[in-house]
Amino acid sequence: MRGNIYKRCGEKGCRSSPNCEHSWWMTFSHNGRRYKSSVDRFAKRPVTTKTEAVKTWLPKFVAAVMDGRDPQIALRPAEPMALTTVGEFIDEYRHRHCEAEKLSMDSLGWKLKVLDRRFGTLPLTALEKPGPIDDFKADLIAAGKTNATINRYLAQLKHMINWAMGRELIAKSPFFHKTRNPTGIRLLKGEGRRRRRLAPQEERALLDACDLMNTGAHDYVGAVMKGRLYAAIDLGLRRGEMLKTTNRDINWKEKPNPTLTIQWGNAKSRKERQIPLTSARVVRFLKSRRLVRGADGYPFGSATGEQIQNFRKAWETLLKVAGITDPTAGIDGDLHWHDLRHECGSRYADGGMDGRHIQMLVGHSDLKTTERYLNSDTKRLAEAMKRATGGRA
Repeated sequence: MRGNIYKRCGEKGCRSSPNCEHSWWMTFSHNGRRYKSSVDRFAKRPVTTKTEAVKTWLPKFVAAVMDGRDPQIALRPAEPMALTTVGEFIDEYRHRHCEAEKLSMDSLGWKLKVLDRRFGTLPLTALEKPGPIDDFKADLIAAGKTNATINRYLAQLKHMINWAMGRELIAKSPFFHKTRNPTGIRLLKGEGRRRRRLAPQEERALLDACDLMNTGAHDYVGAVMKGRLYAAIDLGLRRGEMLKTTNRDINWKEKPNPTLTIQWGNAKSRKERQIPLTSARVVRFLKSRRLVRGADGYPFGSATGEQIQNFRKAWETLLKVAGITDPTAGIDGDLHWHDLRHECGSRYADGGMDGRHIQMLVGHSDLKTTERYLNSDTKRLAEAMKRATGGRA
């Protein structure tokens, strides 16, 4: 959901662009439709610098589109939101952003509940000050929360505050910014990234548990859960990407391998990508789901091919049936669904795949993010070092 600032005068023969006096233009795509407007017209005054256009008017332009207003038709300010407390703002944020964007509330809903309990009764302007957020951060540290957990809450607050600033609900953000607030609140450093790998015996236990759950007592979810495991481990699909994929997104005619297209609106990075289906077990699963509700069926959805929002309960049940949550089973119970996506990238890295190809597969915008995903253990590292040196010491 990124907009763009540009000048059209270059197309008309203006040789001094972008340093000319012609106006800047904004463009933004949402739900398959492209919106554009002159910055001067939207701001109702001349805007001469690109910095002001990018930092001030482009966020407001995007906000107008996301709020359902059409800047091409009516570039007038929206009716002000009558919000006085943080709790009222969170309700508005949930409705106008989360629900409008059809975001999964699987984990987002819990974060909003925690933030509502903590800040809900405060006036909305309290989010402009670092004090309440610093106190919240200190309480989380005192409670023994990990850096990763604390940063998730802080990042969510930062996004909500930026969203509010784009709609002129609050004037400033207390979070760190190189120019606007160089002494602001920072996320915690030294976040220990998860190094959890999926052991072969764990994978076998999970797949065997899927067979046990393919009964009426579990709503015949076992077969679909097995396909979800395949897609996470072999393709690195995000949970949300799976649940939004339809049979229509699979091109069985593509050679030499069929491809699965992740539509830009379903990807976290908002970039479309095509994944070759080289995994035989993924192909077998998807073929078994081709006729379930036809082209509009959701292969990773319900057993009957309908779209679902999450499968948290099925995952928790699967862990119990597999014995992974039982410390007496001899298996580490600290296994998250997202760890399967890390496992996918790590396995391909251990097999010698180039990091940029892994980045293309998992859909990261930045190669550094991919590098943080890859958890190669010391045994595999030693093998890679021997291959690189030809076995020489």
